[in-house]
Amino acid sequence: MIKQISFILFLMLNAFNLNSQFKFNATVGVNYSNHLLTAFPPDFVRAYHDDYNYMIQWNVGLGINYVYHNINFESGFAVNNKGSRVIEIPAGFLGPFSSVYTYYEVPLLVAYKINRYKIECGGGLLLEYRTASTEKTSDDYSRPYGLDIRGFVRYNYNERFSLTGSYTYGNFDKLITQPKGRYHYIHSVFALNLSYNFWISNKLKAKYLK
Repeated sequence: MIKQISFILFLMLNAFNLNSQFKFNATVGVNYSNHLLTAFPPDFVRAYHDDYNYMIQWNVGLGINYVYHNINFESGFAVNNKGSRVIEIPAGFLGPFSSVYTYYEVPLLVAYKINRYKIECGGGLLLEYRTASTEKTSDDYSRPYGLDIRGFVRYNYNERFSLTGSYTYGNFDKLITQPKGRYHYIHSVFALNLSYNFWISNKLKAKYLK
C-alpha cells in the first residue's frame, strides 16, 4: 500500500513539474527609505519636514511566480525594514535617532515581460503587518496593518538570477481610511534586489526562459 501511494505521489509531482509554469525564488536587497509626513498635522510638517532623511535598510523574502505567456503573477512573503534618519530633535524626543519600522509583507504583483528582451515591468499592492519599530507614533499602536503600492523594473540575467529595481509608496491606505492630520508615517522606499530562482518547472524552462 505504501509503495502504491509513493508511486502515485511520484506521478503527481512529475505531472506538476511538466505541466505547470511556476518558479520559486529567494531574494535579498537594500532599501533607501524615508518617512514622509503627508499624514501628519500641518504644524508638525512645517516644523520638521526637512529633518527626516533617507537611510539604508534591508529586505529579504521568498517568492512564488506563475507565468502565463509574457505575464508574470507574483506573490510570496518578505521581511522589510523601512527607516528614516531624524537629524533635528523634535519636541518630546531625547535626541537624534533612527526611526525604523519592520514589516511582514505579502506582495500581489503583476509583471509583463517584453518580447525578445530580458526585461520585465510591473507593479501592484503589498499587504503589510508591522512587527517592530524603534519608534511608534501615537496612532500606530492600534493600526499595525497597511497597504503599499509598488512599481518595478526587472532584468533577468539568466533563468536563475535577476536584478530588480523598485519604488514603494508605503502605508498609503492611511491617507484614505484615516482622518487628515493623524500621526501615521507614509514610507518612501527605493530598493534594489537580487533574486535566485531555486526551482523552475520544466515547462517554464522550455517556454518562458529561453
